[in-house]
Amino acid sequence: MELSKSSIEMILRNNGRYVKLKSNEIEYCRAEGNYTYVKIRGQKELILICKTLSCFESMFGSAFLRIHRSYLINIEFINCFSSQKGIVKLKSITLPISKRKTSQIIRCLLDSGIYDNSE
Repeated sequence: MELSKSSIEMILRNNGRYVKLKSNEIEYCRAEGNYTYVKIRGQKELILICKTLSCFESMFGSAFLRIHRSYLINIEFINCFSSQKGIVKLKSITLPISKRKTSQIIRCLLDSGIYDNSE
């Protein structure tokens, strides 16, 4: 598997200050209304950004995958995927998968070489 190593850099506002983020360091994003919590690799706390999850989804493109109404994940951080249990495990957390997005997720993971359904 070889994913694009290009990273999108952005400067976003967080609690009155501006934070520089690189897309390849973001593990996942979680929607909270018109705000998004962003988990950065190596940091314990989530960063709250005043942008919707849809904005992040359109910025990141195919390097990220919408697995649920509330979650957008960086596919480089996927450790385990279970369509039967309805979960995806990243390096730092286990997240739910929407039932209606399962087939789309499998297709994306097959195309990227992350998932092998020959088991």
